[in-house]
Amino acid sequence: MKRPPVPNFFIAGMPRCGTSSMVSYLKQHPDVYLSPYKEPHFFAKDLNMPTNYIWKHELYLSLFKSASGKKAVGEASVWYLSSRLAAGMIWEFDPEARIIVMLRDPVEQMVSLHSLWVRSGNEPVRDFVEAIELEEKRKRGLALSPSVYFPYGLFYTEVADYFPKVKRFWDLFGARRIHVILFDDFVRRMPEVYRGTLEFLEVDSGFEAELDVESAAKKIQTQALLHLRHVHPDIREMLKAGMRKLDSVAPPRTPLPAEVEERLRKRFREGLCCLEE
Repeated sequence: MKRPPVPNFFIAGMPRCGTSSMVSYLKQHPDVYLSPYKEPHFFAKDLNMPTNYIWKHELYLSLFKSASGKKAVGEASVWYLSSRLAAGMIWEFDPEARIIVMLRDPVEQMVSLHSLWVRSGNEPVRDFVEAIELEEKRKRGLALSPSVYFPYGLFYTEVADYFPKVKRFWDLFGARRIHVILFDDFVRRMPEVYRGTLEFLEVDSGFEAELDVESAAKKIQTQALLHLRHVHPDIREMLKAGMRKLDSVAPPRTPLPAEVEERLRKRFREGLCCLEE
């Protein structure tokens, strides 16, 4: 009996680092299949994710029913990197899986994540500096308003501490099966980074995708609708319920006070040096 298709690669994080764009570019490739439900977070059961994530095995596998004949089958869940369980669970699922990690300057990542949370209602504190000062209280379950739906996401400096998170995957999968993409490279050298990702996935790296975000999204829209016809009905209902609506007004991006930025950069300096080695 032919084995049903299952994922063999995972875009494991981080949030606000270009994952959505990469997904729209990879979906165009004829040898690549990506889950039509972005961010199922099936392997991140320790993070107390919001209810629109997928915990049931049957539902998760239904995401890949349309992947027959594809060489690279994957999904993108940006909080896998932060999960203490996900690396081990993915390794048990497939020790030969390929892992794509997308990273960004940690201070820029935190500021961008804060802006997203303000717009989605997860963060009631509109001032970024004030929000990061509340982190230790929030870890103790304090300073959390009723609107907060994902408390872990508000631990900004912990989220942006990349090295221990990436190391969990390195220790299990080895460097050969980990592909790290830096956000600045992704933005400035997109065709080259995209080609390198295709090489990592061992599919035709000569394929030319539409690398404009809006045009790419339109290009894969019909494909996404076709794939959704084959997923479990419960997932279609989850999609109808919709992701949280974003407030159209983002908080103003005011420059960080120099002393705050230096304190944050000092915190991450050692881990970033380890990642570069």
